[in-house]
Amino acid sequence: MAEDRSAARLADGLKGDAGPPLARVSYYNTLAASWRVLHPQERLGVDAAQTRNRISRRLADFRKEVGALRRKVAALSAMLAVLGRSTDGGQKGVPNPQRLGQCRKAIAILKDIRRRGQG
Repeated sequence: MAEDRSAARLADGLKGDAGPPLARVSYYNTLAASWRVLHPQERLGVDAAQTRNRISRRLADFRKEVGALRRKVAALSAMLAVLGRSTDGGQKGVPNPQRLGQCRKAIAILKDIRRRGQG
């Protein structure tokens, strides 16, 4: 029971601090996605943002979810860098400038999350 209360306090911190930035990363990730899959992990931002929902449904998995979130935040930066440089059939070999901008915004948010020790 005491462990449940401890996990609940940690989950509250996740909700308050990392939640809104992860939601913004998910938003930019979704905007940067194309009608066709450009990267096999392009849903990673959405998955990371849903961490809070999974924790709220199963508090016992809190530590597992936070560990997975840290791995996802690290993988997200790399994926977004590749996604930002990808082309989707527009000008041959030229990345979409809007996609590149959205990915850069998301990467900056992820850097801030890591700097604050939340991811």
